[in-house]
Amino acid sequence: MGCLESERVALIKLKQDFKDPSNHLASWIGDVDCCEWGGVVCNNITGHVLELNLERSELGGKINPALVDLKHLNLLDLSGNDFQGIQIPEYIGSMDNLRYLNLSGAGFAGWIPHQLGNLSNLMHLDLSGSYYELRVEDISWLAGPSLLEHLDTSDVDLIKASDWLLVINSLPSLKVLKLFSCKLHHFAPLASANFSSLNALDLSGNLFGKTSIPSWVFGLSDLVFLDLSSNIFRGPIPDGFKNLTSLRYLDLSYNQFNSTISDCFSNFDDLEYLSLGYNRLQGTISSIGLENLTFIKTLDLSFNELGQDISEILDIISACAAFELESLFLRGCKISGQLTNQLGLFKNLHTLALSDNSVSGPLPPASGELSSLTYLDLSNNNLNGMISEIHFGNLTELAFFYANGNSVNFKINSKWVPPFQLLALRLRSCHLGPHFPSWLHSQKHLSKLDISNTRISDIIPRWFWNSIYQDTIPDCWMNWPDLRVLNLGNNKFTGSIPISMGTLTSLRSLNLRSNRLSGIIPVPFENCSQLVALDMGENEFVGNIPTWMGERFSRLRILNLRSNKLHGIFPIQICHLSSLQILDVAYNRLSGSVPKCINNFTAMATIGSHHQVKAIYHASFENDYIVEEISLVMKGFMVEYNSILNLVRSIDISMNNFSGEIPMEVTNLKGLQSLNLSHNSFIGKIPETIGNMRSIESLDLSGNQISGKIPQSMSSLSFLNHLNLSDNKLVGKIPSSTQLQSFGASSITGNDLCGAPLSNCTEKNVLALCLSAGDGGTSTVISWMALGRG
Repeated sequence: MGCLESERVALIKLKQDFKDPSNHLASWIGDVDCCEWGGVVCNNITGHVLELNLERSELGGKINPALVDLKHLNLLDLSGNDFQGIQIPEYIGSMDNLRYLNLSGAGFAGWIPHQLGNLSNLMHLDLSGSYYELRVEDISWLAGPSLLEHLDTSDVDLIKASDWLLVINSLPSLKVLKLFSCKLHHFAPLASANFSSLNALDLSGNLFGKTSIPSWVFGLSDLVFLDLSSNIFRGPIPDGFKNLTSLRYLDLSYNQFNSTISDCFSNFDDLEYLSLGYNRLQGTISSIGLENLTFIKTLDLSFNELGQDISEILDIISACAAFELESLFLRGCKISGQLTNQLGLFKNLHTLALSDNSVSGPLPPASGELSSLTYLDLSNNNLNGMISEIHFGNLTELAFFYANGNSVNFKINSKWVPPFQLLALRLRSCHLGPHFPSWLHSQKHLSKLDISNTRISDIIPRWFWNSIYQDTIPDCWMNWPDLRVLNLGNNKFTGSIPISMGTLTSLRSLNLRSNRLSGIIPVPFENCSQLVALDMGENEFVGNIPTWMGERFSRLRILNLRSNKLHGIFPIQICHLSSLQILDVAYNRLSGSVPKCINNFTAMATIGSHHQVKAIYHASFENDYIVEEISLVMKGFMVEYNSILNLVRSIDISMNNFSGEIPMEVTNLKGLQSLNLSHNSFIGKIPETIGNMRSIESLDLSGNQISGKIPQSMSSLSFLNHLNLSDNKLVGKIPSSTQLQSFGASSITGNDLCGAPLSNCTEKNVLALCLSAGDGGTSTVISWMALGRG
């Protein structure tokens, strides 16, 4: 039948309010049947739109209320977009036919509307994983969708929802419940769970440290997935786990279970994943009851006290799971003994972590038989003996090899070419020398290398330095379409930004700081529209700040162009960056006035703004978390920020040629903590409303031509602990306040000011200077008379 006109119009209205920088909605045009549009699914008979799947379409902007005109919609998926801190629209709660609603990781913030409780036909609800803060004060509305089978509110703040368990207990059809990192701290009394058909339960990353695992959990006999990690549960592992015989995935890691390991896992015939790591368990691996775990693929017992011989452990595991086991983690388990050829039995092993134990002896040649191995960590043991090419003969998949902190001796032929390409290599304190290991020349993808204290006594070959410091950044970025984090900072790269870097449309963070890069910022770079953090400081870039930065980089939180050779005016389009938290264009050659639209930096204008974003990116690379880092001048000193970067609000436009008056609109930035306008050519007065900047901690207006009095309102800046007004044309008496009088005289020298903290002021010339601050010729006469009476 084709799309209905009323629903086609509704979709067009949606598109008009969306920001679509990557043009994912290109097919939503003209008179084309909307049932043929991307992400739209219609009923073949009636033509009604049934599904709207816009997952990971890189959308932003607003959600037009015309959405409710899609009255037959049963699936709405907006997950993986970024609506930049807007609230979930209340009117979604009027879409009665919705059965599937997924808003996960879509950039919503604020209170979850209780109107979602009106969705009586809803079976799948996912509100998880937002960078922004979603909160619930009263969760009673959740009882409305009584047909719910899948509920995921991970990362939603439920700390005030004390009745969360009782409400969820009213959902008898629930099969999947995920409440990871919801700030839950207690369980309400509950004898048994009405949601007894639950298949998956995730309560990890909460605050249950003062409670024990409730008994109703052990009544969920259909559970296949259970994650209770990172909760600081204490005491022995409950025997109730014996009842959960259907489990395939069990994670109890990062708690404080402290008893002898029991055999409560012996009945888990189907268990594929078991993690007990990072507890305080004691005993031997034979007491865990692993004999029946014939399907185990991942076993993690790290940092418990097994105190057992490694050969005994491998005997037990190989007897039941030699062909199934893929990952074995035994870090810090007080394991001793020698590795033997038993390793060769684990044909499908791709991860082996034995670090921080007392394993001794040589590495057995059978380790070369682990052809599936990608990750091998033997660091910080007592291994010795020789390692040669034979140990690596079949390790074609090896990407991570750590053997640091051992006494092994590498005897490898200088012409050997390894069968693998490593991403990380750590051999600190092993014996590699005396010659520099030439086989490293073949490793083209290394990102981590530690060969310190390895007895190398040789000239480092030129090819090694060339592999680290190239003359230019290679123009090959079209081969990395999914790259999200790129840090090339603090190297010696020269030349211009390669054009192919404009193909990195998934890039979230780019750090080019402190190189020798030059040229203009290329236009194709505007395609990197997903950038959250951009640091190009301390290079030699020239030209203007591109206007498209403000038009295309709508998600930008951090913009650092410090210490370059940029010139021209400050483009008004930068004001479109409402989420900007840090702006640093200091030490350039920028000119003109500061635009009044600077108060559009919404993330700087609100105290305790919900635009606060965790500038942390998870990279699926050895489970590392990459924390954004940036150097900022704060309170007169260069400071490196990383883990608390999401809390910082700063503007630094110092050391440029800006002129005109300081716009009064800058004082609307009530969340700003640091403002540096020093060493420009600003004239006029300090805005009278500067006292509105209640969060300001550091203020530097030095080295300008600012005149008039210091506004009285400045005395109310109670957080101010760094002030520099020196070398201006300020006159009159310094306002009295605890804050202003606490600064040294150097912070106000080079003006015609009087009063504490200046020591050379008397009552008479205070009067004179205050009078001379007026306008007109009479003030000059009065000033002279006042001084003459002395």
